[in-house]
Amino acid sequence: MKKTSLQELQKGSAEYVIAHAEIRRARGKGPSMSFCGVLNPKKALFFAMLSKKFETEIKVEKDKPLVILKTDRFDGEHVAMLSFRNSLVVAHGGNPEKVLKKAVKRGVKRPVIVYIPTPEEKLDIQIDFS
Repeated sequence: MKKTSLQELQKGSAEYVIAHAEIRRARGKGPSMSFCGVLNPKKALFFAMLSKKFETEIKVEKDKPLVILKTDRFDGEHVAMLSFRNSLVVAHGGNPEKVLKKAVKRGVKRPVIVYIPTPEEKLDIQIDFS
């Protein structure tokens, strides 16, 4: 991969971070970019790879306390994220204990575990934001 191929990618995206790391590795250097608030370059590369693997769109909202996952892939499952403001999915599954263990094993010290309801369950939930 050449440095000119980075111009086609959106800066800060998971693909950009991974491509940048591949270019640096070809030159005998380590990763050097941050990703979604993770400043350690090796961890940032790891989380970018997880983001690409799980096909999740990352959004860090500073004004809003909650995040919204832009995929229905996790309907009916428990999902482990970095934080309430960072929607990077690091583990998912049907059992919340196993999801928590996977997330901790992958290096997340305090993951946020949430249950994503199925479309049928979503119809039963009514939330009043007033």
